[in-house]
Amino acid sequence: MKKILFITVLFFAASNMNAQYVPCKKDGVFLPGTLPCTNGDYYLVFEDNFDGNSFDQTKWYSETGVHSDFEFEGMKQWLQPENIEVSNGTLKIIAKKLETPYVGTFVTDWSTNPPTTKTDVFEYTSANLLSHQEFYYGKYEIRCRLPNGKGYWPAFWTFGGPGWNEIDFFEMYGDDIKKFTCNIHHGQPGEHEHCPFELKNAADFTQWHVITCIFDFDKITWQIDGNTVRVLHRFSTISGSPISCGENIGIGTYFMERAFPLQSMRIIMNLAVQSGSNAPDANTVFPGIYEIDYVRYYVKSEQQPDCLARVEYQNTNQLPQVTQASSYIQASNNVTVQSGQDVTFKAPTITLLPGFTAQAGSTFSATPEGCTYQSSKSIPMDDYIDNIVYVDDENTKNTSPVYQISDTTNIDFEITSKDEFGKTVITTFNKELLIYPNPTNDKLNVYFSANKNTLAFIIITDINGKVFFKEQIQNEIGTNNKTIDVSQFSNGTYILSIVSNNEKIENKFIISK
Repeated sequence: MKKILFITVLFFAASNMNAQYVPCKKDGVFLPGTLPCTNGDYYLVFEDNFDGNSFDQTKWYSETGVHSDFEFEGMKQWLQPENIEVSNGTLKIIAKKLETPYVGTFVTDWSTNPPTTKTDVFEYTSANLLSHQEFYYGKYEIRCRLPNGKGYWPAFWTFGGPGWNEIDFFEMYGDDIKKFTCNIHHGQPGEHEHCPFELKNAADFTQWHVITCIFDFDKITWQIDGNTVRVLHRFSTISGSPISCGENIGIGTYFMERAFPLQSMRIIMNLAVQSGSNAPDANTVFPGIYEIDYVRYYVKSEQQPDCLARVEYQNTNQLPQVTQASSYIQASNNVTVQSGQDVTFKAPTITLLPGFTAQAGSTFSATPEGCTYQSSKSIPMDDYIDNIVYVDDENTKNTSPVYQISDTTNIDFEITSKDEFGKTVITTFNKELLIYPNPTNDKLNVYFSANKNTLAFIIITDINGKVFFKEQIQNEIGTNNKTIDVSQFSNGTYILSIVSNNEKIENKFIISK
């Protein structure tokens, strides 16, 4: 099995001599059939064009100190918001070399009381910028240009948890500024998996370029100026062939990229200064500037989201009852609110230009308030994810394992439901319950998403209902994870349930020793 995968990787590598593909670890999964596709159009729901003279603190925050790599194995710089400048319609993240090194103290572990700190000396300062909001499936885009010189390490990426979930839309290196590098990560700190890729002579990134990454349920696509440079499929056949959404596949065992992210993530832009043998040398010119024209995020949907980044109406008399935008709404050129219509615009900035008309007998209101797009992992993937069973191929003796499982469907609970009076009720659980490795012989990792902070029980039974494990836990809003020791369980099929407020989600797993 591993030989087949390795040969496949070498075949693709040979098709583009400038591209370097690395064999990435995979898990076996039992899939219930054809992968779902997300249909519809792309809607712009988040953007920043960096107008004005400072970054928008309702969208972004910047850290002071050291973000990660506390032993400075890959980078060493002191982060500070003062190294961010917004002017002439762009944002600049600036790396500087200090004439007098700075002595800084930073936290390395917030879980201790008091927090564990460390003090060190820094020759360089720089900055990062992180979104307050988290995002999931969708299209991410940046227009930027990067600094040239040994030691510079600019990146545009996402990160979230619990655990380690990361997509590197790009991370470039100043000593080879024409090489494009991207990556994905998933797992736990210290034991996560990743799947890197690089393309030599991709472009001169000291000039303006648009980098796009499309994060779909079934694959991740990277583009430079609209040209696709990498497609990483989430699932593949036993022989290594990629599986696309909508492709007619049978029920059975396939492979899934172990590094494929599973949780929502924040958008991050930063300019690191490398350490060790990759540190700046005498030829590196300071300051180094990572300049950004805009950042955009689109969601693909069959219906227009409740909150868009911006809306511009022209030549229409069919306005929706409510239009909301996080940035602005503009109406001009024969836009009409017809008699009998009730129309509301809600946005921080609303511009009504010549050509906008509200007819007699209509009701029109403009409210200066913003909105925030609430990203979701739903439609149409949740029902499908409920049926995925993880099969750890490293723990199975059969090189092509096929498990005949009659029913792997979870009990479904929507994020919201209607009570008998039609009132919206927030339920406890989202649909997604992931269990891996499956089969297992030692540890069982459980991931689930909750919509309330509540007490819950994790219960493991056999197929006859006999209870083998029961533990009370405290749900946190968002993704929760739990590792359970099942090394004393006998071989067989078990059902793991999470129960709270008379609601339940469940999934099956197999003990195989």
